[in-house]
Amino acid sequence: MNNIFAEYYQIGNPERDQNKGLGLGLSIVKGMCNLLNHKIEVRSAIGKGTSFALTVPLSHRLPVLAKDTDQQFNQPMRTGNIILIDDETDTLDAMSHLIGNWGHKVISFGAENEALSYLSDHDFTPDIIITDFRLRERRTGAQAITAINSHFNKNIPAIIITGDTAKDRMLKAQQSGHILLHKPIMPAKLRTVINNTLLETSQLH
Repeated sequence: MNNIFAEYYQIGNPERDQNKGLGLGLSIVKGMCNLLNHKIEVRSAIGKGTSFALTVPLSHRLPVLAKDTDQQFNQPMRTGNIILIDDETDTLDAMSHLIGNWGHKVISFGAENEALSYLSDHDFTPDIIITDFRLRERRTGAQAITAINSHFNKNIPAIIITGDTAKDRMLKAQQSGHILLHKPIMPAKLRTVINNTLLETSQLH
């Protein structure tokens, strides 16, 4: 039964058809429960179904009022040049389209070497680098950021996105020193992080 919480574990999908999912949902839930020290239980019966139960402590914090959540959007909106790296084509296309619709100029790549090749031949300086943590050829987003920073000989603000639940990989992502966002990411949160990063960068110049 514990196999269902393993990364990429799926039943009835030997061809690894991504339309049937990636096998990451339950591993993400389990990883978050472990980090928060919450208990998760599963009950399953053949031909009947499966149920999951989470045990969480009762909170005594007051609910956040709607006007408080709106304050983050009251600041000026900025746009900039963004490099996006992700080896999942569907994710790359969706993210590029989403961020582009916010007014940013987005150049997207499936791998670190593709980004470096483009930057060597084009006059494009990114204001932000957004990359998935795990990339092709066992490279990480942190390594890709370092390589691009070396190309420009400066530190460019960067955001690492990860769906990893393995503690060692999560720790490496956290230790990179870059902004870390966990999948699934709500568009509003990503937009706020991008805008705040651009605002902070502009205030330093």
